[in-house]
Amino acid sequence: PYIIAERLHPATGTAPRWQGYVLNTLIGISTLILSAPIGMAAGMLAGQLHIALGWQPLAIPFDAFGPVGKVALLAVLPLILHDLWFYWSHRLEHKVPFLWAFHSLHHSDPEMNCTTWARDHFLQSGWRSFFPVFTLGLIVQLDMREAGAAAMFSQMAFMLWSMFYHSAIRAELPFLDKILVTPQVHRIHHSTDPAHHNRNFADLFPVLDIIFGTYEKP
Repeated sequence: PYIIAERLHPATGTAPRWQGYVLNTLIGISTLILSAPIGMAAGMLAGQLHIALGWQPLAIPFDAFGPVGKVALLAVLPLILHDLWFYWSHRLEHKVPFLWAFHSLHHSDPEMNCTTWARDHFLQSGWRSFFPVFTLGLIVQLDMREAGAAAMFSQMAFMLWSMFYHSAIRAELPFLDKILVTPQVHRIHHSTDPAHHNRNFADLFPVLDIIFGTYEKP
């Protein structure tokens, strides 16, 4: 549906070229395959480390919130933790030349579209996935079924929304600009205007940019 909307209501008046969709998709698939072992290694290492340290992770009583509350918590909590880490890792990627070497692939897309969200270097994805999984594994005790549910719900929400705010759809949503990252908010981050550099780092919640002084209103 995003691609159809980009053809019907392109943000710049010209729809993105098909070559961009294909290239970004291929990059995304290769990144997913190459970075997956890093995330799995982080989960196993986290488990071994808290055993070695004698650390007892927090056991969140998800069942106490009822079926609906449990699903909501499993979906929202990982999103909050993800965005908190993402914000700071993203700022570092723009600050540290070594990390920017990987992240620059994402910013090199000449025509942003809904597949730009997948245009990431596999080492960047590994860097971003290792520490949140590692931290969550140390702090929170989840059984494999609950961990799978958390990952499924949060990743689905992240993917769909990230595809939207990277899209080339002409859409103005000023009422959402300080609640969720919108296309207008994220286009500022990708802007080549020096005045927009190092602005709007958050992945989902602009409140992080507002708190830490990096928010730029569309």
